[in-house]
Amino acid sequence: MPETSAQPSKPIRIALAVSVALNLLVIGALGGAYMAEDDDDDIVAQHPPPPGEAGAFGVFSRAMLPEDRRAIHDALRARRDEFRAGRRAERQEIIAVIDALRGRPFDPATLTNVFEAQKARAAERVSMGQKALIDRISAMSEAERQEYADRLEEIIDNRW
Repeated sequence: MPETSAQPSKPIRIALAVSVALNLLVIGALGGAYMAEDDDDDIVAQHPPPPGEAGAFGVFSRAMLPEDRRAIHDALRARRDEFRAGRRAERQEIIAVIDALRGRPFDPATLTNVFEAQKARAAERVSMGQKALIDRISAMSEAERQEYADRLEEIIDNRW
């Protein structure tokens, strides 16, 4: 009977390491949310971001009034075809990673190329979000911008 190695192959170890890192990231985010103080006078409690958008722009999103977050959401939703195209590309890239992990010999350049493409797409999404945020803030009156600045200040004073 041929001997089999008890240690997983290098590609499998890489995939497991990435999986563990992502799981720790999610656990950290959930733990941080759980550990955060809930105070009825807290601006975050008064104006919580909608589900799924809590971390979209971090403190900048939390300080927004619900109608401002909705306007930003609507602006980004208008660009949903761009997001869909990105998701289709990501699916193809994941298939390429799977093929690379199974390939013999293993080619780490494929992983590097996929991760670079994902990083570029993430940067583009961040840029689109920042533009929507800047556009919304630019549309605010001076008084609204001052109130937004006050909410930001309150958040950093209470959370940082």
